[in-house]
Amino acid sequence: MPGLTLMGQPNVTSAAAFAECAKAGAGCPCLACGIARAFAPVLTQARRQKALRQGSLSGHRDCDRTGTVSVPHFLTVDDTVDALAWEAVPARAFGEYLPLSMSTGVVDEICRRLPEVVQLCRLTRERGMAWLGERIGADTTGRYFSFVLCAEHWPAIEALLPLREAG
Repeated sequence: MPGLTLMGQPNVTSAAAFAECAKAGAGCPCLACGIARAFAPVLTQARRQKALRQGSLSGHRDCDRTGTVSVPHFLTVDDTVDALAWEAVPARAFGEYLPLSMSTGVVDEICRRLPEVVQLCRLTRERGMAWLGERIGADTTGRYFSFVLCAEHWPAIEALLPLREAG
């Protein structure tokens, strides 16, 4: 079904609706921000289910502000286009996502290699989470490609980069 894949699950929002989301409301009218606005209700629901605080969303990583950490969310539009939504998470709440000892520097490391990480997201979407799990030596059952997964297994994921299509 065309639309946005969020947290590994298809969402009913159609790709055409992103342009409407981009035009609606305050903020940047670009397509990336429209995707972020379409993603916002789904993220809000997921955060409530896990009792986590939610930051503000943007289609750009310009949400870095004092006291926040920019976390990328990997999204897929129409099963073919990989996109990012950026969440500015309050630094004091970031430990809810990752143990603070693990998070030190991992955001910057992942973001430094983001074009390659997005390629890995695409390859994982095409080949499946079991494929990725085999390569990073982790049980990925019930998981989806996410920032948290990347952070938890960063040394193994980083070792896969740069990607080679074969293998």
